[in-house]
Amino acid sequence: MAWKGNVMKRLLLLSFLIVMLIPLQTQAQGGLSADDIDRISRSVVQIVAIEDDDVLGSGSGTIVSATGLIYTNRHVIEQGEEFAILILDDPNEPAELAYFADVIAIYDQLDVAVLQITRDDRGRSVDPEELTLDFIDPSPHEVVRGEVVYIFGYPGIGEGYMVLTQGNITTVRNGEVGGETMAVLYQTDAEISPGNSGGLAVNADGGLVGIPTLVVVEQETGGRLGGILPFGAVLALEAAEEAGGGGGRSLADAAGSGGSGNDGNGTSPGIGGGATTSEGYAESISLTCTNDVRVTNGVPITVRQLRPGSVYTATVIGLGGFDPVIGVLDPEGDVSTCSDDDPAADNYVVDLPSTGRVNGGERDAQVYFSHNNLQPSDVTLVVGGYDGASGKFVVIIEGLDVSSTDAGGDQIQVSITQEMADSGEFLTVYMLAQGNSLDALMEMRDQFDVEIYDVDDNLLQCDDAGDDERCWGYSESLRNSEVSISGAAYSAHNTDAMISIDPVGAADSGFPFLTYILRSYEGETQGDYLIVIHGGV
Repeated sequence: MAWKGNVMKRLLLLSFLIVMLIPLQTQAQGGLSADDIDRISRSVVQIVAIEDDDVLGSGSGTIVSATGLIYTNRHVIEQGEEFAILILDDPNEPAELAYFADVIAIYDQLDVAVLQITRDDRGRSVDPEELTLDFIDPSPHEVVRGEVVYIFGYPGIGEGYMVLTQGNITTVRNGEVGGETMAVLYQTDAEISPGNSGGLAVNADGGLVGIPTLVVVEQETGGRLGGILPFGAVLALEAAEEAGGGGGRSLADAAGSGGSGNDGNGTSPGIGGGATTSEGYAESISLTCTNDVRVTNGVPITVRQLRPGSVYTATVIGLGGFDPVIGVLDPEGDVSTCSDDDPAADNYVVDLPSTGRVNGGERDAQVYFSHNNLQPSDVTLVVGGYDGASGKFVVIIEGLDVSSTDAGGDQIQVSITQEMADSGEFLTVYMLAQGNSLDALMEMRDQFDVEIYDVDDNLLQCDDAGDDERCWGYSESLRNSEVSISGAAYSAHNTDAMISIDPVGAADSGFPFLTYILRSYEGETQGDYLIVIHGGV
């Protein structure tokens, strides 16, 4: 359809620093002394991820205790089985193999992992309490726009040498960690490149600022801004998870929940910024339902922080003869229910800009889902084709509402899988209010809960679809659109919202997981609404 061609023209092309190649070596000027630089450099290590004696890639990390505790990015280590730690001896020589480390914690909300040195360079066990390593004080130091920062790390074409770059903080972005609002991303014009991931950013006094994590690249001009994960947010996340009995996931937990699909017995891969393929797509899910119906190309759609005891409905309609299957994974990742052919879907009709008029049929599917945890929890829908068939679909999720007690909005995260990209269908999400009491607003964030902006610094959000001033990218007025469900009809209004994204461009730009925040404009209105997700596998 012609309307799709313009959607991605304004999408910001981002590339995450997934452990390998590129930067420039620059000389620091002012601020840190040469002695400070040498001292700090010895606390920054090169991490080499290994599997079956093959090197998968490398990144950086920072030693924060004399006993060999190392902080890095999750994406630096998530593909490896063993981790070699190279440490700087002579600052004018490449780092040398000194130890091996084990992963002791992995965090989902932020791109963070924690390692502990456990063996020497020959693989012999060492007692961490007997180590006396150079380290940097892990006390976090906040920075503001305009402040100077220094980046330490081992980028790919540094060929194993420590590389130092310098720049200014250009942007401070807030988010929520552990229920508190704080800085969750510092942007900087200091050069950050693949291989710097997991390294160290310090201020002019040598205080720990954060972990270099990503780089933003503007395609047309080649402009670059680096991203630093503030260490204060890392410590706040640790404290929140420890208070909740968590404290991160062990490597065993990560391997059990973030691998290459379902084992057919109810164990699901990690969702919510979890496992990705080597091509940068989210992992699809394979599952087998109790009636032996199989899905091998499932797209995970996670409805986040659902209220205990509330019951929701999800209906999937296949387009063009596609036979869809929908499954539900409970908060523990087990398959709680599946649906293949459900006559209840016969009563559904969708008429939207990206779909045209589509009627539900006997081969479509419907599930009810809820949970009985004592606190709000995530539930994941899995949408795929019967026995791995490919095709296009719409998913209708009912039971959602905006109330005075949830001003922050509901969240739905869609995983961009390889199968979704190969379908050739744009991912389009609609938010339609029941009646005209709710002024719907939809906003997009990445897997780190950070707002996404385009090259013109426009927030990727939609207030009124079809209004170029209020809705990012391409959209059409939804005034004449409608979704009919069993016993009710949602006639769309000019205050409803839609956002359409090219899944190939999203994954290539470093977004394998897209989170949609669903709320009302300025929190002024309340009411029921439903979500329609149009995509393919």
